[in-house]
Amino acid sequence: MRQKRMRGSGWKFLSVLLAHGAAAVVAACAILLTMLFSYDVQLGEKPDKDFVQTRNFAEQRQYEAWEIMSAVSAQRLLEEGAQPGAVVDIREMSEDKELTWENTSGLAYRFEDLQNWCADGMSYRWDDELGTDVLEELYPPVGFQNIKEAVEASEGWTLEGAYNSLEEAVSKLGYLENQMQLLENYRKEENNLRYLYVDLDEKEVYTNEEDIRYSDYEKALKEIKKQDAYLILGSEDTSCETNMDVDETLWQEHADMYRMSDRYVYAVWMDGKFAVPDSLALDYQIYERFSDKTMEILWIGIGGFVLFLVCVIHLTRVAGRRPKQEALYLNAFDHVFVEVAAGGVLLLWILGISSVDSFQYYRAWDLISTIAAIEFIAVCSVSCFLILWLTLVRRIKAGVLWKSSFLCFLCLWTRKIFGMLRRGFSNFMDSIHGRDPVLLGMKKITDGQLQYKIPTERLSGKKKTMAEYVNRIGDGLDAAVEQSVKNERMKTELITNVSHDIKTPLTSIINYVDLLKRENIPDEKIQGYIRVLDEKAQRLKVLTEDVVEASKASTGNITLEMTDLDFRELFHQVLGEFGEKFEEKELTLMLHEPEEPVVIHADGRRMWRVLENVFVNAVKYSMPGTRVYAEVSVVNKRMLFSLKNVSAQPLNISADELTERFIRGDVSRNTEGSGLGLSIAKSLTELQGGVFKLYLDGDLFKVTVIFTTVK
Repeated sequence: MRQKRMRGSGWKFLSVLLAHGAAAVVAACAILLTMLFSYDVQLGEKPDKDFVQTRNFAEQRQYEAWEIMSAVSAQRLLEEGAQPGAVVDIREMSEDKELTWENTSGLAYRFEDLQNWCADGMSYRWDDELGTDVLEELYPPVGFQNIKEAVEASEGWTLEGAYNSLEEAVSKLGYLENQMQLLENYRKEENNLRYLYVDLDEKEVYTNEEDIRYSDYEKALKEIKKQDAYLILGSEDTSCETNMDVDETLWQEHADMYRMSDRYVYAVWMDGKFAVPDSLALDYQIYERFSDKTMEILWIGIGGFVLFLVCVIHLTRVAGRRPKQEALYLNAFDHVFVEVAAGGVLLLWILGISSVDSFQYYRAWDLISTIAAIEFIAVCSVSCFLILWLTLVRRIKAGVLWKSSFLCFLCLWTRKIFGMLRRGFSNFMDSIHGRDPVLLGMKKITDGQLQYKIPTERLSGKKKTMAEYVNRIGDGLDAAVEQSVKNERMKTELITNVSHDIKTPLTSIINYVDLLKRENIPDEKIQGYIRVLDEKAQRLKVLTEDVVEASKASTGNITLEMTDLDFRELFHQVLGEFGEKFEEKELTLMLHEPEEPVVIHADGRRMWRVLENVFVNAVKYSMPGTRVYAEVSVVNKRMLFSLKNVSAQPLNISADELTERFIRGDVSRNTEGSGLGLSIAKSLTELQGGVFKLYLDGDLFKVTVIFTTVK
């Protein structure tokens, strides 16, 4: 009941509010700790340095000092170029040489033209005559109509080299103008940093303090040394004078890199009041207020993060649930494509962040406005996260995440389109090559594949109707065949059952005949009757056993004990049993076999029965005085056993008929036997995974048994 109450709108709204507040707290704590750690503040320890004495403070001022010197150098160069009649030699400009403001290499441009070219941009066009791209010359070189003319008139220039040097010169001029614009960031009204560059050779002063002149720069240097943070570099005194934690050698190296003259004095400084509300003032406020409260800030941040996780977990559990309804619900937003929803939320987040793009950490912001901006960003981010996260949770719970995606929609439609194209192409190719699926299906059914179904997905119209009728015909034929098989199975069961019923009285007859034989009846006539009864009873017993064996073999109702056995050894054992019978029929056995063992995987007892039936058939039906050929060979890892003999009677039936039940080679049935020998041999061979074949050619009779060898 309590869990259901937690699904209410009030609890959900409270969780959303708490999640936003917790995220704002975590973001504020993260910003504060990041800033404090950058100023060497240790967690849980009170700092031992003032703000202006920290290493990070010095490194930031170092970077700003280099930036200012580079900008001042660019400003001075641009001021010189702005003089009337000033020209820029392209080679000097592109190779970073000191500018002489004269045409020394034969290719030069007016400084004003280069400035305009920098603003307009450079472009090329194709020249059919030259077969290459040529520059769109907005402005001509000094003294020439175009670059080509200047190159031809000057030594050491090629047209390609001139183009490259001009591009490099224009690019560097653009860089100088961008550098000069940086001085706008260091105006006195917008920055706490003050700078002073004195060119001792030209007696010029560059500074953001308006009241400093060349005549009183030394007095200004004395006042600078009284500031809370300062750095003074001079060409005449290579040492660095500062009260900040800086690498003096590195300062001097960079100053030499950007200097404008051989003799100079360069200074940067600031007081510790930070009167201008720039980023440095913000850092100072945070440092002074929170530098000794890092542990408290950390615990507040951890608590906010834990609260945020608790709120998210609660919203995840109750997403898609109502207090009085167990079924999942999806709102209208949950039915929008997943990718579209995610893109919309991302766009919303970008718009929210863009609304505070005026917030820049290194701008004139006080502590309150900075925290407010961070809080707004955190709230916007959490809102977008919860919208996207909760819709994904509801879709996952409902099992529609994939189904509601545009990718799924695209896959389904792509599948349909490709299916239509495939069917169209297949029908087209079938029509070209004559591969009519209806005719192909009819052929397969005619060949005996009664369960084959013509695919109708690609068909339409009359062809589809015809295919459905053919499939129905196949079903009818399959049903007829199944009924025929059922009837055959019933016949087999009937034969088997009758055979089993005959065995009981037959056993009694045999036993009583045996008792009569033991009475030693003197009457020869009665003894003759008893012999006939014994012979016929034994024949009937063999017939009954063969019927049962044939029934089991044909239905597969036999338990096989498969082992690896030597076929040669088994073959010789069978030959030993039939030696006398061959002599009685005056048959000569011609044997061919390999010397090494021939191992196959089979049931020894069933394999004996196969060979026995084959040899019995040869003894019964071979012409007396003829040869019987028995051969065992191994070809391509297959054992081949063959037995060939000449039949005493004409073979006026097919080989397939001979392996049917109750079929003998002598149609007149003038020999003993059940007519099941070959049928039993064939069934037993196939049950063991072998192949049993018969071959008839006139009076020639051949049996072949094939098994795969083990070795």
